[in-house]
Amino acid sequence: MTWYYRGAIDFCNYQCGYCPFAKGKVSPELLLQDERSLVRFVSAMQQREQEKKDVFLLPYGESLLYVHTMRALAKLAKLEQVRFAAIQTNLSLDLQQLARVFAEADAKLEKLLLWCSFHPSQTSLDSFLAQCRTLAAMRIPFSVGAVAVPENMGTISRLRQALSRATYLWLNAQDGRCQPYTREEIQDFTWIDPFFSLELSQPKADLQKCDGGRSSFFVEENGDIAPCNIARTRQGNLYAAKEYREATCRSRSCSCFLAYAQRKLDMMEDFFGDTGKLRLPKRHSQPIYSFDIDGTLLDFGAARVEPEIAQRLEKLAEKGLLFFNTARRYAGCHSQIKQLLPFFEGGIFNNGGDIRCFQKAFHHTWAMDKAYIDALPEPKFVAVEKGEPVRAMFKGFRPAIDAARYQIFTDEDSLYLVHKYAGKENALAFLSRLYRVEYDQILHIGDGQNDVMQKIPYRLVHDREQLLQLIDVLCQRT
Repeated sequence: MTWYYRGAIDFCNYQCGYCPFAKGKVSPELLLQDERSLVRFVSAMQQREQEKKDVFLLPYGESLLYVHTMRALAKLAKLEQVRFAAIQTNLSLDLQQLARVFAEADAKLEKLLLWCSFHPSQTSLDSFLAQCRTLAAMRIPFSVGAVAVPENMGTISRLRQALSRATYLWLNAQDGRCQPYTREEIQDFTWIDPFFSLELSQPKADLQKCDGGRSSFFVEENGDIAPCNIARTRQGNLYAAKEYREATCRSRSCSCFLAYAQRKLDMMEDFFGDTGKLRLPKRHSQPIYSFDIDGTLLDFGAARVEPEIAQRLEKLAEKGLLFFNTARRYAGCHSQIKQLLPFFEGGIFNNGGDIRCFQKAFHHTWAMDKAYIDALPEPKFVAVEKGEPVRAMFKGFRPAIDAARYQIFTDEDSLYLVHKYAGKENALAFLSRLYRVEYDQILHIGDGQNDVMQKIPYRLVHDREQLLQLIDVLCQRT
């Protein structure tokens, strides 16, 4: 069960141009009203003793500036029936004061979850990161987010680089844009947030595929209950009704995270699990092992992987998440690797241009501009996925390229041109964000120059015995 609550506060100490709540004003009367309403809501949650729940406070403004909000969160966190007490914040609060309030209430900070929004025009990157480091030291679970404003791309990219790779950085699509995001902007934001496509999809509202009004409720300050924050319908009142009306919805689409998080979307269920409504993807404890195919898993020209290698890989799959990582097309090597598919989590194909998760609902391609690729000189071979070019291969010469958009990899006598975010190592970096795995929990195994990596650990093996020995060593890790 998930309960969302929005109180009276509509004031924020930040003045972001894209946010309407920067315009409100706070007063002693408003703070007293908010405190009384919040106390009433917390009491209602306390009385629902048999109901296991997450409780998420979603103020229109910045509520963690005020001690009554901290006390409410501490009281919620102390309840046995509450798994997480969560709140959205710009992280401008006094974290030491928050720690004191929780200590006074004898509540565990580990049950507090913060949804931390970064606003580049209002605070410095260094100040925000310092607060994030303090949260980590205090062992407070948190995610970080920002609005996907293209003009802020550089700062948001630096934020992503500075955060722990296990920290999820989510991006909200900017409301009220005069024009749609360009394809390059979408790719840039997807590189930062692998789930950015959810922000753009806006699925059609459908209560048959929604938890809203059944296991998830949105409560206004006066106690009115709705299926979600944009449903524009009322099911009853938390303080007046013993039973609530059947959920209805007047929205055409699920146009924000709080709405589509209630939907039974495959990607949400696969990667977020039971913390999806709190915007906290699952963190995988298993390492990631990626394998080149030709010359590593397969002898060149072999029709299929040797049975002994397949058996060892099946055993290794009990210890980690296995991925193929090759310059080849998926369709071109499928028949040779199909016996391994049941115990491989996914694959990286077309030299990082095509990323697939076989066991989950995820398939992403780093598409290149078709007109640009067509204009490059022959001879070349262009690999296409989803109708878009994702890799071009050249033999015998090196074409001049737009280095700001594309990159070239060398392997044997071939040159591979791919998107700037493609490449075997970049694809593994992308997976580290998708699965919330640190680089030291990733190992790539290959046999050539294209398998040498700069930041992610790798091992080169040059024959069957070296490969089998390495797999045995990995199987013995705990």
